[in-house]
Amino acid sequence: MRVRSSVRLAAGALVLAGTAMPLVACGRPEATGVPCGLVVDTTSFFANTNVRDKIQSYVPRYLDGCATVGFGVVTGVSGATDCRHPLLRLNPTSADNPGDNPKTAEGIRAARRRAAVAVLWQLAQCAQKEKRTRTGSDILGALDLIARDSSEYGRLSKILIISDMIENSPRLNLYKADIRTRGERDRIIRRLQEDRVLPELKGTKISILGFGLLATKDPSRLIELRELWDEVFTASGTTGATYL
Repeated sequence: MRVRSSVRLAAGALVLAGTAMPLVACGRPEATGVPCGLVVDTTSFFANTNVRDKIQSYVPRYLDGCATVGFGVVTGVSGATDCRHPLLRLNPTSADNPGDNPKTAEGIRAARRRAAVAVLWQLAQCAQKEKRTRTGSDILGALDLIARDSSEYGRLSKILIISDMIENSPRLNLYKADIRTRGERDRIIRRLQEDRVLPELKGTKISILGFGLLATKDPSRLIELRELWDEVFTASGTTGATYL
């Protein structure tokens, strides 16, 4: 595994603070829930907001009903980040819970949701070390990477993005881009499509926590940013976005 932090894989287990927790036990996993994804912004958004509190307070509830969870981090070049973690399975297998006890099953799911929270936070800390050499904020790259990393297990049903959604990359700089009209936004999306940098998110529901925080004091600019992202998500095939 390539996460440069205290999160590591050893003998098929997730090791957090010296406690081993099986990722996937032998046996048939239960077909409960949907495939989910978590993306955390580790750029200026991380420095200016309490990201750890957002992760701890919202992610466990978000993962309720998820069968698997993939991870992504927003860095200056998200597709090249070394801070990655394999998909986690949240459901118990028949070997984990041979008696098919509902209370045991829920206890296992809750423990694995807590493990997912810890992984996301450790990935965020890992990505902080990359900021010296990879400046900017590549949100589209992070979404593309998590979609590709999870593709072996099917399309993601929903993704939570913890970010202000201010893309700042060579492909799109939202600090400077003219997005005041539908025509300008359409031109941006056509360029992204031509450059093949839009993520493949067909059928995915997007939720955004932290949209616009500290990005601008201009209410009209926030409206334009939201309209642009709605149009980007539509072009990427999503079922829509919720701004939390």
